[in-house]
Amino acid sequence: MSNMCLVRVLAVTVLIAGCATSPPPAPAPVLPPPEPVKVVTPPPVVVAQPPEPAPVVVVTNPLSEDDQ
Repeated sequence: MSNMCLVRVLAVTVLIAGCATSPPPAPAPVLPPPEPVKVVTPPPVVVAQPPEPAPVVVVTNPLSEDDQ
């Protein structure tokens, strides 16, 4: 029984070693690019948010020297 297990382990290690040392497979043939597929994107979902209070802008000098 132990001999069969040993043979299996040896066979697996030989297979792994063979795969590691084998040359890389031939590159796949280059196919022409497929036609572009139009992807229909759904409209973005707008999450309703509570209105924030508007910031209060205090204008102390509407006509500054930089604007003129």
